Amino acid sequence: MFGRIAARATLSLQTYAQSQAIQGTNRLLKARRHVPSFCCSLPNNARGIHCSQSLQTETYYSDSHEWLRVDGDTGTIGITDHAQSKLGDIVFVELPEVGTSFEKDESFAVIESVKAASDLMMPVTAEITDSNTALQDTPELVNNSPTEDGWIVKVKLSDTSELNNLMDKAAYDKMASEDSD
Repeated sequence: MFGRIAARATLSLQTYAQSQAIQGTNRLLKARRHVPSFCCSLPNNARGIHCSQSLQTETYYSDSHEWLRVDGDTGTIGITDHAQSKLGDIVFVELPEVGTSFEKDESFAVIESVKAASDLMMPVTAEITDSNTALQDTPELVNNSPTEDGWIVKVKLSDTSELNNLMDKAAYDKMASEDSD
């Protein structure tokens, strides 16, 4: 019985789609112009379609060597490759509890290495929405993949205007190279 209902529903949808295509060719063409925003990443708008959204995320850097990858009002935070190389082998990461809120420049986590322990500073005012619990068993992920698998926390940003106080990659790289000298 359910098979007949599903077959009728499929047939009805096909019939409806065909009638819409015949009755509204212009409407169908307009609908095809609405393409998901991943097309925005194509060079020179290759498909000739104007996109109003972008799926690209922005990455910002703090002077205390944290990175913040932002998508809308959410973000992912970790330490930079420069920071992990300065710390050496990471042996422990103390993670904050989900739901905890932190002010900009407040310590939100601790990373311990064979060389030192270091507080991680919150680059923006935010609430913790997730933490990378994989780091409890494998803290070396921070060394092996600091900007991917070694992320520390995910957050909900309170005030996106605070992003204006952070650096882009070029400014951070310049600061980090001066720090190395």
